Amino acid sequence: MALVTLDFLTSQLALADQLHVGRATMFEPQDLPGRYGRVVKALDHVLEAIGCQSVVGSGWAVWRHGYVGRVTQDVDIILPAARVGEFLRTASVAAFQVLPVPAGRWPKLLHRETGVDVDILPEGQRPGTLSKPAPTTIPHPGRVGASGTALKYLRLPPLIELKLAAGRSQDLADVIKLIQTNPEQIGAIRQHLAQVHGLTSQTISGAAPVILVVTVQSHRRLDRPGPLIDTAKVAREWTAIWLPPLVVRATRRKSLRGDRMHREVSLLMLCYWWY
Repeated sequence: MALVTLDFLTSQLALADQLHVGRATMFEPQDLPGRYGRVVKALDHVLEAIGCQSVVGSGWAVWRHGYVGRVTQDVDIILPAARVGEFLRTASVAAFQVLPVPAGRWPKLLHRETGVDVDILPEGQRPGTLSKPAPTTIPHPGRVGASGTALKYLRLPPLIELKLAAGRSQDLADVIKLIQTNPEQIGAIRQHLAQVHGLTSQTISGAAPVILVVTVQSHRRLDRPGPLIDTAKVAREWTAIWLPPLVVRATRRKSLRGDRMHREVSLLMLCYWWY
């Protein structure tokens, strides 16, 4: 974790300004400004040398898909399981240092010039924790956006999948923001999650995420007071078999119909179905 100093905060503010100004033209990882762009180019050299595909995931992919306030300190890449060892050996004689990690932890690199950490997410590994492992594994980069040997960004639906699999509070916050920012892709996200968990539910016991839309209505006479719709209560009641319900968006409408006030609440919820 970076030491919080005045210089560090100043550099982060400068980075945020660069990202804001260049947002409309920074479509690929190679377009990232400053030290992160240099790290991406150094990773590209290693990938080209061994002829390997990879994608950028986690924080920078979240930023690319519309959560512009999300600025991270490291770079996360997905590698094919069969190429991890070769990648680490080549990176260690190029611009990177292979960092020691505890047994069972995923590999980590340090870019010598910039001091930026690079976390390796190996294909086939299971996110989550030992006590709560994810029901899915990290996919091959060629299935989630990789093309050629230059780094690409992880596509949005598999990014949502991996964020749900990791399950930390920051990951869930990222998921909510990504869905709010990309409502036109809800159908594609839902289809991707259904396909992924449809393949695993026969053999793995766990939890599959689903996107659910619930609309609740109420009516009352104008001369009689009535309670407002409690969205939290609705979420709990309608998701009795899902844990935990995350209300991504609540849309409220009210209208006068004769002598009655009509209220309607639509909840877009992301939930886990336990199987």
